[in-house]
Amino acid sequence: MNDKLWFVLFLAVAVAGALFIVSAPKPEAAFEIHPMQTLYDAPATLTFTDTSIAHGGSIVRWEWDFGDGSPKDTAHNAGPHTYRVRTDDLTEFKVTLTVWTSRGRSSETQQTIQLRPAPKPVITNVLSDPPLEKLTNIHAPIVVTLEAFAQQEGRPHVSVEDEAAYVWVLTSITAPAGTERRIGRVATFTLANAGDYNLVLTVTNTGGTFETWSHKFILQPPQSAVIQNLTLSNLSGIYPLTTTAAFEATHPNESLLGADRLKLKYEIDWGDGTSWPAADVLPERKINVEKTYSKPGLYTTTVRVFSDLLPVETITSDTKVVEVKYHVNFMMPAWSADFTKIAFVYRDDSRPGFYEIRLATLQADQTGRQPWQFAGEMFSETTLFRRTAAAQATNILPAWDTEGDQVVIMSDVDGQHTTDLYTVGERDTSNRLTRLGDATAAMPVWMSDPNQKYILFASNRDHTDTSGQYVLPGIGVDIPDQRSPKIALTGTYEIYKLDTISGAISRITYSTYSHRWPTVSPDGTQVAFEMRNNIYTASLAAPDSDVQLIVGSPYTDSFPRWNPQFPHLIAFTRYRQDRWETWVYDLKARTESPVSAEEMTDVLYPSWSPDGRFLVCQKQDEAGWRLVVYEVADDKGQLSRGAVTNLVAAP
Repeated sequence: MNDKLWFVLFLAVAVAGALFIVSAPKPEAAFEIHPMQTLYDAPATLTFTDTSIAHGGSIVRWEWDFGDGSPKDTAHNAGPHTYRVRTDDLTEFKVTLTVWTSRGRSSETQQTIQLRPAPKPVITNVLSDPPLEKLTNIHAPIVVTLEAFAQQEGRPHVSVEDEAAYVWVLTSITAPAGTERRIGRVATFTLANAGDYNLVLTVTNTGGTFETWSHKFILQPPQSAVIQNLTLSNLSGIYPLTTTAAFEATHPNESLLGADRLKLKYEIDWGDGTSWPAADVLPERKINVEKTYSKPGLYTTTVRVFSDLLPVETITSDTKVVEVKYHVNFMMPAWSADFTKIAFVYRDDSRPGFYEIRLATLQADQTGRQPWQFAGEMFSETTLFRRTAAAQATNILPAWDTEGDQVVIMSDVDGQHTTDLYTVGERDTSNRLTRLGDATAAMPVWMSDPNQKYILFASNRDHTDTSGQYVLPGIGVDIPDQRSPKIALTGTYEIYKLDTISGAISRITYSTYSHRWPTVSPDGTQVAFEMRNNIYTASLAAPDSDVQLIVGSPYTDSFPRWNPQFPHLIAFTRYRQDRWETWVYDLKARTESPVSAEEMTDVLYPSWSPDGRFLVCQKQDEAGWRLVVYEVADDKGQLSRGAVTNLVAAP
């Protein structure tokens, strides 16, 4: 068959097919609605039955459009499908069915249904915690819990029982703007920010109709927490100082938010670069925290209370200032002959190598209990003698002359590594009495001389050996970085007599053993001293031939001091049971009596009052060395324990 014949045959077949399609009849689309009514009450649940006729071939495809915006259906028969009405008016819906036959022909039909809307639900009540009428007067942040009550009337098959029927929308009108949505009869909102709010509740029944309720309120700015009764157990004291911070913190909104939700946090800045407790969440409201300051200084302790729910500007704080002081020491007292003054050595840890001679003033006691009382604070008293240069200096062991006009001291004030003797008057004036070079002049005491001419002292000037380091007791305190005087008390010491007018020095004792701590009897004829850890007396006229042991014990006895009024009494110090004690020896009765033995601390360097009844000593407590007066004798020189008076309390 040639090509022309094939073309004619193909054209004939195509024309025949086209004539067949064009000539195929259209289907007739039809459907029924069940139940069949002219007016329905919303919500209406309907089914749709296809009754279409193909008129040739068969119907192979269906498409249902329910007219309410819901998705189309492609089933042969559609439904059940529920119609709801959200308006108050009669509403029409156009239902459209489109069908297609196997021959490619289609047809469409449409029916209109009318729905009568269901009655609106009635919102009967809205409860709120806190109450709605109080919200405007409440400060953020708060937690609001809401509960809605609604009912449906008019149709038994229409209800508002479904939780999804209740929709809450909370809108923040002011910055930061935003909207939160909750579903259900009960809803909870956390409001962290102040501002204007609009709360809307929409209740939609099963028929699609709805009712709304709204409430506007203004939430006040957040408040700060309240720190109550902030106390520090110690606001001032000697280092190391332990103090306890105690306080109670609350927040006005705790009852509205709940403490578990607000979660107050606490921080204590101790002012020394440390803090507590690194912002841990604590359930307690009453806080007690202990802190130990190890260095002197002024520390501002700051307590801060805050919450992650609150903005930064609501952080509340309270402060206390803690003063941690240096150890301050009052040592080696000397009572003047006119009863009005006590010279002493002053030292504080801010300058640990500086030992100053200071003066405390006494005045007559109006009560009659004692002939004197302490006047004023020791810290404000006169400084008699100090090293004004930057280097440390050791000015120690003051002793008054017989008139109470000046004191003699041992000092390395001129920079030597040994000490010489100086007289010191008021207004920081001084006069150097000795220049012993590499030798040491120490432990001076005035003789009972109306001309105030002679001083006894101990020295190693005639002994060349440097063995046997002697440490002055009670001149430091047991604290970190303690520095004692850097003076050389080495070798063998003898007692010497110094003529303060001519400067002549004469040797009093000659022995292979050290003689230390000389003291002169009131009549000026005898000297008492310490030798080989015992107390001896000797005649000044023949000190090497008339030596008598007056106090002998298995302990270390030292620092004798003769009573200026009652020559049968000598005070001394004794090292016993790991501490220094002050005792009095009665030369007549040959008995010794403790002054401070019952006190579990060091008490030493006694100095008699001019009337012979009192001893002023240095006593150690936790803050350092203090001056204490003991009543030890009556006005007849009989030993009698009496009052104990602290001249200087802890700073």
